[in-house]
Amino acid sequence: MRLYSDAPARRRRQQISDGLVGLWVLFWCWQGWSVGAAVHAGARPTRRAEALTEDIGIDLGRIADFIGGVPLMGQSLGDLVVSAQLKVQQLAVLAGEATATIEGIGWKAGLGVAVTPSVLLLASYLPARIRFVRRANHDGPVDVELEALRALVQQPAAVLHSLVDDPVGGWQRRDPHAVAALAAHQLRHDGVRPPQ
Repeated sequence: MRLYSDAPARRRRQQISDGLVGLWVLFWCWQGWSVGAAVHAGARPTRRAEALTEDIGIDLGRIADFIGGVPLMGQSLGDLVVSAQLKVQQLAVLAGEATATIEGIGWKAGLGVAVTPSVLLLASYLPARIRFVRRANHDGPVDVELEALRALVQQPAAVLHSLVDDPVGGWQRRDPHAVAALAAHQLRHDGVRPPQ
């Protein structure tokens, strides 16, 4: 499969363009990873708060068990400690939810930073590259009239007149010499294959 033009100048431009597009995509993937990592780092305090509140809840449970055994006031104090333990456990759940939210935002922000610029560039770059590869690897006969029309649209007037005296008129009249000359020049310019 041919990915690049046979014309040296065009091949060099294609290779440089492909390299720059690859670097662009890698750069934004790295930026996306950096943003995601930075936001995930912002979730460290909530992760730590979750762990600490879980530890405090366990300690309060032990204290409630110990105080519950004290005569007279033990049951009342134990109930207060159990109530505090439940509230601390709720705090641990809230801290866990905050951590999950922050990490979800980090993942989405990182993905958005990585994908958006890459997709915008690739959406404008890839169609032309795919068209070239399809043309370069087409096995059937060359549509000489279409290639001649491409030459009329893409080539400077001076180049066209150097090929044939009346390029537009020759193409309109379907003059075989004019059409063949224009098509051959366009195929050489694009670095595809010579007409058959």
